[in-house]
Amino acid sequence: MPRRQQTGSGRTIGVGWSDDSSADDGPGAERSAPQAPGGAGRSGPGGPLPPPASAAGRRRRPLLLVGAVAALLALVLVLPSVLLGGVPAEEVAERYLEAVVAGDAKTVREHLAPQDDVLDIALTDAVLAATGDPIERFSIDRVSIDGDSAEIIATLARGEVALEITLHLARHREGLLRRPVWELQPVQLPVLKVEIPVGSDALRINGHLLEIPVAHRPREAFVMSEIRLHVLPGSVELQAQEIGDHVTPRTVRVEVPPVLGDWTSRSADAGFELTEQGTEELSGQLVDSLETCARSTSAHPEGCPFAAPSGVSGPGSWELTRVPDVHVAEQEHGLIHLMVFADAEFTVPPSASGTAPQTHRVVIDADAMAVLDRDGRFHTDWLLGPVYGDSTPGE
Repeated sequence: MPRRQQTGSGRTIGVGWSDDSSADDGPGAERSAPQAPGGAGRSGPGGPLPPPASAAGRRRRPLLLVGAVAALLALVLVLPSVLLGGVPAEEVAERYLEAVVAGDAKTVREHLAPQDDVLDIALTDAVLAATGDPIERFSIDRVSIDGDSAEIIATLARGEVALEITLHLARHREGLLRRPVWELQPVQLPVLKVEIPVGSDALRINGHLLEIPVAHRPREAFVMSEIRLHVLPGSVELQAQEIGDHVTPRTVRVEVPPVLGDWTSRSADAGFELTEQGTEELSGQLVDSLETCARSTSAHPEGCPFAAPSGVSGPGSWELTRVPDVHVAEQEHGLIHLMVFADAEFTVPPSASGTAPQTHRVVIDADAMAVLDRDGRFHTDWLLGPVYGDSTPGE
């Protein structure tokens, strides 16, 4: 029986996967390679291979590698600091001492150990910058660490003077990682004692007029009052505030050695000195006082710097026979010592019994003291002592 011949009108059924399963492949058509479900791919001995990387993916790989390296470097650099305690105790002390040398008032104040009734008004950048012969250099000599405590021995130098100081630090933990941190313990600064006139509400330090807090202003009625100041080592210049033409502020300079610790100066007298106008004013007050005494009829006027010789009594009359000569002997701690020289005569009139009048000459060699009150006014008083004179009978 003859074999049936296939015609070209038949439909070819593809075997395996193709790009388009609905397409007709004619005789001799080239078949596509088998594909994995979901897209084109290459076949390998062990099954389908992953699809080739895109161009964007190839660009991201170096960036990820660089980021990983940077993160590793940051970890290597930061982790030892976290584990070992951050800034070493020695460096913390060095930073503070550098601030002292530079006159950094903010840093100095931050680490100041406060003391009762000691003012910090002198710890300003302007005042510290104007301090003469400040600390020039320092050295760290020894570092001792005992657990969470450290002791730093350093040397401060000012001119030819170099002194040893001690700083104390404590270590504590802070932050989420509980990182150890060294902290400088409060530092005690030198203390300067200054006597200022009563009524003062400001003090000039190194040329800068600084207000004194109300609670620390002098409350006395006369003379001087003392305040205490925190200062840094160096030459500190002090002046009282001006109050008038009769006195001028005295300039006093205090040398503070290169120390940080328990040191207190002697009391510095930042008072006044008399001007020519002030001397004339005081001289006039004392002459007026002598003239008032001379109007007395008593042989021993009360509260006066002269009297008739002992044994002379009864009423009489006084006369100043020499113009008083007033000298300023000393000015210290708000007290003005004055000396007055003059001559006087006390005359006893004749008695009813016919006794001749008698004149008694008296040499006045007197001392007086003057002070200023809160309003800047002078107050004088005689320093009374023995009075010497001779007696000459009248004609």
